Amino acid sequence: MTAAEDRGAGLLVDARIEMTSGSTLKHIYHAETGNITVQRELPKPLPNPYNYGFIHGTLGEDGDELDVFVISGTKIALGARVRARPVGVIFMEDENGVDDKIIATWSGDPVYSKVSGINELEDGVISTLVYYIQHNKDGLPGRFVKINGIGSASDAASVISKALDRARQNGK
Repeated sequence: MTAAEDRGAGLLVDARIEMTSGSTLKHIYHAETGNITVQRELPKPLPNPYNYGFIHGTLGEDGDELDVFVISGTKIALGARVRARPVGVIFMEDENGVDDKIIATWSGDPVYSKVSGINELEDGVISTLVYYIQHNKDGLPGRFVKINGIGSASDAASVISKALDRARQNGK
């Protein structure tokens, strides 16, 4: 599979799941070994609202692979690699600089696979994500989050395209 491809009905990306929906553990995937380790526990009671991970083959402005929330009615297994359709983006920054979060839907979900734009998500999804992002680093010294806006599927595609180019330029 390629990291991202355009399929008529919209862009599809390869997402690797590092946190399952409902989890309070922040995991990190190590590409060199294929291992997933626990980094920290999130502030309670703040479980991750949706499956979360990264888009394979990208390089975000923060030096890591591009982050992605994969919206689904199903908890996707930790470490799973899934095809997802970007439907929006949360523009944000943290202590490491720009750290945009792609919002995508799992292409295998019977309901969410039909969603092609952020405006098609039910009420509350975006506000839940923004709240989670604003508070998942609570209590961690020197950490902060600043939300700079919400973007469309087209904006998400642009962020992904730049991250793919950045990865190629850096030999990733």
